Amino acid sequence: MTSFASAQPVPEEPPQPPPPPPEVEEEEQPTTGTIEGTVESPDLEAPLAGATVTIVGTKTTATTDDAGSYKFEGLTPGEIKLRIELAGFEPVERTIKLTAGATVTMQVPLTTMEAPLLDETIVVIGSRTPRTNLDSPVPVDVVTSEEIGRSGRTETGRILHTLAPSFISTPQTVADGSDHIDPASLRGLGPDQVLILVNGKRRHRTALMHVNGTFGRGTVGADLNAIATGSIKRIEILRDGAASQYGSDAIAGVINIVTKDVTDLLDVSSQTGITASRDGAQLKTSANYGFKIGEKGFINVTGEFLQREATNRSGAYTGTVYSEDRVMDDQMLAAAGLSREDFAMRIGESRAIAGLGAYNLEVPFSKAATFYSFGDVSHRRGTAAGFYRFPKQTSQNVPEFYPNGFLPEIQPIIEDHAVTV
Repeated sequence: MTSFASAQPVPEEPPQPPPPPPEVEEEEQPTTGTIEGTVESPDLEAPLAGATVTIVGTKTTATTDDAGSYKFEGLTPGEIKLRIELAGFEPVERTIKLTAGATVTMQVPLTTMEAPLLDETIVVIGSRTPRTNLDSPVPVDVVTSEEIGRSGRTETGRILHTLAPSFISTPQTVADGSDHIDPASLRGLGPDQVLILVNGKRRHRTALMHVNGTFGRGTVGADLNAIATGSIKRIEILRDGAASQYGSDAIAGVINIVTKDVTDLLDVSSQTGITASRDGAQLKTSANYGFKIGEKGFINVTGEFLQREATNRSGAYTGTVYSEDRVMDDQMLAAAGLSREDFAMRIGESRAIAGLGAYNLEVPFSKAATFYSFGDVSHRRGTAAGFYRFPKQTSQNVPEFYPNGFLPEIQPIIEDHAVTV
């Protein structure tokens, strides 16, 4: 007999819940932006390397590479102004609205400067052949008419003293004629060792020899202040000895003054000023205009007026006047109703009033022949003082004529004319 065991039902397992979805990390939103681009030539055909790109208002700058490319990363979103500069081109500014996470690409063409650069000015001194200042093998400084106008000085010698390295031209005092014609020096050498040219031609020297204990004693130099500043286009300064090319009067260097040749442009200027001590007031007025002659000829003329008042830095006089005996001297001063302040010297810049004129003429006859002429005229009156002649100095004063002594004045009339053809 066969027996069968009965099958017991197996309990079903409860269904498992589905696994949770994988966690997805949230991406961080960018908080900065990028600006990149290129700087190119005006025709957009060539990249410009070496251009400086600056974020205005910050110290952040970049320089373009050989491909003309630049790039700023990590910039805060907002309005950003870029300034692009490169020598020989006009500076450019661009404003960009930068948003977070954005990359802005900007292509910037630069425009060539209309005016020639200082380093590209053609100079002749030092080589006798036209070269740019960058190619010149000797140190040549060029002072432009714009720099002359900004210098604040009213006379050519004082302008060069302010702007040109190694050049010195200062006013003298109690020095006879040297009070009115400043001795000029380049590299510390004498006034007769610097050669002055006007349009490449030698400038004449003055009739004054500096002899009264001033700088350059025993020498004769050119009077730069006789040249109207309004007639000057530029000044070229060779700060190196050039005696082998120009002669022994160029041991210190050469200064070449180039006069204006523009036409159909009226240039009128006036400037005035006074010292902090409320003396030495100056007034200069200048006018320049050029006329065309034919197709390529011109004549440029300049007129200038200058008035300069004297300065005085002498201080109070404390010595005796009438007698070496101090007590007697005080009694005589009281009897005359005077004080020692009435006998002070004048130590300072001389007074001057001047009228100046200049012209520059050029008329080409053919490709091989050109007529040229230039010249200038200066008429100047000055006033300067010497040492006071006291009543006690009987060998230097005539008491019958000057019982209280006198302060001698030097009042020269200085004429300076030059014409070159």
